[in-house]
Amino acid sequence: MILQVFAFFFLLRNGYSNSLPMEEEFYYGDFPSDFKWGAATAAYQIEGGWQDDGRGPSIWDTFLHKCMANKCQNGDIAADSYHKYKEDVQLLRSLGVDFYRFSISWSRVFPDGTPSSRNAAGIQYYHNVIDELIKYNIEPMVTLYHWDLPQTINDKGGWENDTIVDYFNDYAREMFREYGDKVKGWITLNEPGVVSWLGYGTAVFAPGVYKPATGPYVVNHNLIRAHAKAYRTYRKDFYAKQKGKIGISLSTDWKEPKTESQADKDASERKMQFDLGVYAHPIYVNGDYPEIMKTKVAEKSRLQNLSKSRLPVFTEEEKQMIKGSADFIGINHYTSRYIYNSPHNDWPSLAQDPDTDESEDPTWKTAKSGWLKVVPWGMRKLMNWIKKEYPSTDVYITENGFSDCGDLTDQGRIDYYKAYINELLKAIKLDGCTNIKRYTAWSLMDNLEWRAGYSEKFGLFKVDYERSDRPRIPKASAHFYTDLVKYNGFPRNWDMRYVRQDIVDRDAFMHGTFENDFAWGAATSAYQIEGGWNEDGKGPSIWDVYSHAGRIVNKQTGDVACDSYHKYKEDVQMLKSLGVSHYRFSLSWSRIMADGTLATVNQKGIDYYNKLINELLANNIEPMVTLYHWDLPQGLQDKGGFKDEAIIEYFNDYARFYVLVKLWITFNEPFVVSWLGHGIGVMAPGISEPGSTVYTVTHNIIRSHVKAYHTYNDHFRSHFNGAADFIGINHYTTNLVSQKEQSVEEPHYERDQDIDVSYSSCWRESQSGWLRGNPWGIRRLLKWVKDRYNSPEIYVTENGFSDDGTSLEDNDRIWYYNGYINEMLKAKKEDGVNVKGYMAWSLMDNFEWGSGFTQHFGIFHVDFDTMNRTRTPKKSAATYTQIIKDNGFPYK
Repeated sequence: MILQVFAFFFLLRNGYSNSLPMEEEFYYGDFPSDFKWGAATAAYQIEGGWQDDGRGPSIWDTFLHKCMANKCQNGDIAADSYHKYKEDVQLLRSLGVDFYRFSISWSRVFPDGTPSSRNAAGIQYYHNVIDELIKYNIEPMVTLYHWDLPQTINDKGGWENDTIVDYFNDYAREMFREYGDKVKGWITLNEPGVVSWLGYGTAVFAPGVYKPATGPYVVNHNLIRAHAKAYRTYRKDFYAKQKGKIGISLSTDWKEPKTESQADKDASERKMQFDLGVYAHPIYVNGDYPEIMKTKVAEKSRLQNLSKSRLPVFTEEEKQMIKGSADFIGINHYTSRYIYNSPHNDWPSLAQDPDTDESEDPTWKTAKSGWLKVVPWGMRKLMNWIKKEYPSTDVYITENGFSDCGDLTDQGRIDYYKAYINELLKAIKLDGCTNIKRYTAWSLMDNLEWRAGYSEKFGLFKVDYERSDRPRIPKASAHFYTDLVKYNGFPRNWDMRYVRQDIVDRDAFMHGTFENDFAWGAATSAYQIEGGWNEDGKGPSIWDVYSHAGRIVNKQTGDVACDSYHKYKEDVQMLKSLGVSHYRFSLSWSRIMADGTLATVNQKGIDYYNKLINELLANNIEPMVTLYHWDLPQGLQDKGGFKDEAIIEYFNDYARFYVLVKLWITFNEPFVVSWLGHGIGVMAPGISEPGSTVYTVTHNIIRSHVKAYHTYNDHFRSHFNGAADFIGINHYTTNLVSQKEQSVEEPHYERDQDIDVSYSSCWRESQSGWLRGNPWGIRRLLKWVKDRYNSPEIYVTENGFSDDGTSLEDNDRIWYYNGYINEMLKAKKEDGVNVKGYMAWSLMDNFEWGSGFTQHFGIFHVDFDTMNRTRTPKKSAATYTQIIKDNGFPYK
């Protein structure tokens, strides 16, 4: 009691926007014993089943379907909770929460928005959800309206039309009647400010109406009246039997005065009243809008030569209906802003009317949602303001959460919850905000985040939206929240570490350099750049045949490609400009031996590679030569190719040919040859035999490599000083792998592995669907190779990032190279991996196999629309040049 009196005196003396006790300290303690914990979702964001079982369209179905041309994602399936609600309840059980806040899809129960269109299947669905919750002692807390107005009601004017008040009341009445015996907690409207401003002011949310001067005020007026009428209906017709509570969920940032000036303090208060008070003042104070709001809008309207205020007026009867029309106030709070006085007289708008502007502290952490800045102390100050404005009202935190990209090790979300909930505890224990009764985490699971689609993840549970079965997986934050609920607060002995420290530190940048003899290079391959497909005696390869059959995107081919057969000197100058010490390229087997055998040796082909090698050596660039980069002579394919063990001798004959080179690679990515070329047939030679041929080809490739290696060892190694054995690693991306028993009905290489493979949505997407940037993966891989194969010498022989090639400002590629090379440095310095060199893929944009010229990996842009195939350095060229010059990332 003494502490509470002190806190009250402190607040009176200093005001709510000044400092509070223990502002910088973490507070250990418990929430009240009757405090309740929950998690929340919303119908459109998780349910899916948008046309299932008689559901009618909502404004969000319409809005996002129209937006599909701009690559908008929609909620047609979402998290598929319409079919997976039992699984969702099990998630809630695992958290140990007291209640679950979810919303009803108005158009699922009444497809046209009216009781006359009652949909029995939709009604039953929510009975099923509620019954499943009650079965496990989880209280249902139901939101009647979470933004998804039936489209038919919108067609009649929606929230701009006075008739919406009765439509909503009819809907609410039937929901009270249907579920009220089981539901004791109701929320009429979720975030009416979002509905009015984003939906009818700026048009960025459904229904997409742009009327910033009048739309939000009209809509707010109807929202408040609709809420109040539904509340009165419940109290009159249902409360005596059902004994439930009804509130409204209002969203607000905390508005901190930017300075201690009175003008900014007044601006802060004004903005709070315009954003929160516009609803809370009528409902919890006197049935009418805040005086400052009425004054300001009337003043602005006069300046705009309007005959009356743009703010509508409640009748006396409506004021009586509205006043006291809630049993609690729901607060959705995420972030804070600095507010300062800033008169606006340029154009009429709800945003301009308060005569305020806002700013942020640049040190505030930003969530995946750009608007969400992490400002924990704002929660506490907001609670104190609400206590001051609405002192007798119970407060439920109905949403609070943090968005990221969806990582399972979501330390950022844990930090957010820990800090914000601790500030809530301070408000209760230190400031006397004892009316705070509930906390609801947003969100139970990753969901459709409205216009942001599935790019911003708020969930305690990950939902894999790339999988049709939408699996749910607990994140680290789910384990944190489970313990928070169990402890009902923050005991001193709670070890709140839920993410391993090495993961927390995983993305830290490391300064340092590689050894002086580290090999820096760039890479290409013959078919992808050379062109000259039938010049000077070259025979056809399997890729010539495959592409000429029209099996490439847009029926493109490598007939000309980058024309490096004629422009190799220019290519060498590009390499020289980068400052590389090595160039990895491949030989076209069918350019040297037209049909792949010694009987068709082509001197002009040999001369070409001699000229290229000599040009490289003349410029102090060492060649690293790949013998086979997927372009088997068609003549050998006709004899069985890699399916026939005769290929071993053919390859050995071919491999014996050159002695001018010190670094050799026998095969590039044999997996691509065996699986993509002979397993599923999406690469040349296009054979689909996934059960056995993939293994036969792999077997013959290994035997071919081994024989060529021993041929070199026995006959040629003595001619070269410094020749060494190494393992080449082509690495681009990371997979998430888990155990999964696969069918054995039909032989299949992928099913033989009994694994499930997926990606993290946090990893940066490229133009290639299979490639997502995740720098720490290369460090993990390199250490695995070291540990598995007795610390061999390793060259990273390919590593790169694709884009659409439309811009020379290839910032994603710069991010990729910096991140991956830095992780390679960590592998070398911290893990002791014997990495000897790095070859960037690719020197230039080229023919990207089945994708033709639609995916660009190059450090140099190639203009494929001109006969000259003009090369132009991209921004990443300068970045890579600097890394080479610095030999890594030294302190500067």
